[in-house]
Amino acid sequence: MPCYEVRLVSVEFKAAHKDLLLQALDELGLGHREEGRTIYVSGGLEISLDGQQVRCPKGMQSRVNAIKQKYSEVVLKKVAAKKKWSVKAKGQNKFTLKKWA
Repeated sequence: MPCYEVRLVSVEFKAAHKDLLLQALDELGLGHREEGRTIYVSGGLEISLDGQQVRCPKGMQSRVNAIKQKYSEVVLKKVAAKKKWSVKAKGQNKFTLKKWA
């Protein structure tokens, strides 16, 4: 019987644009490195771009959620900039987009 256990959790994570994901990680201040199509994030997170999943130690799901939220925010701002819409923060993780005619 081992004296310790490491439990990993696998979470679905759809990040289609690697460059935007890396930008989100930078904005969160999380160290990361790339090896092929896998991104290793400080704290033991492993993001597989091929499998669209994150593997992380149990109890780190809140960090995965923070990455998902920041990635969504980065994507939203990128799309808004392309469409020339304005983005206004309405609260934590709530935004309003306006298109001026």
